[in-house]
Amino acid sequence: MHSRIQKTSFILALMFVATAVVIPLSQAQEESGQSEVACTIDLTLAGVMSDIVSNALVRGFKKDESKVHDYLKTAQEKFKTGNELAIAAATEFEIEEKTLFAAIEEYKHYNCKHK
Repeated sequence: MHSRIQKTSFILALMFVATAVVIPLSQAQEESGQSEVACTIDLTLAGVMSDIVSNALVRGFKKDESKVHDYLKTAQEKFKTGNELAIAAATEFEIEEKTLFAAIEEYKHYNCKHK
C-alpha cells in the first residue's frame, strides 16, 4: 500500500512537471504566431487560388470588387491550375506577376481558421 501511494505521488509529480512545460510552450507558440494546426490551403487548385487572388486584388491592390469577381468567376472555369489562374489575373489587372505572387503569399491565410 505504501508503494502504491509513492507511485501515485510520482505520477502526479510527473503530470505537474509536464503541465508546467507544455503550457509555456503553447503560450510561446501563440505569441510567435505559430499555429498548432497545419494549414491545408492547396494553391494548385484554381478555385482555391481564385479566393486568395480575390483578396489580394480587392484588399491589397484596391481593384473593383465586381470586376475582380466577374473575371475570377470565368477564370476558374478557364484555367486548370492555380498558377495559371494567378498569372492570367496578373495580366488582366496589369500587375507584375512577382508582385501579385507576393500579395498572394500575404493573403493566403486571410480566410483561415487556424490564425
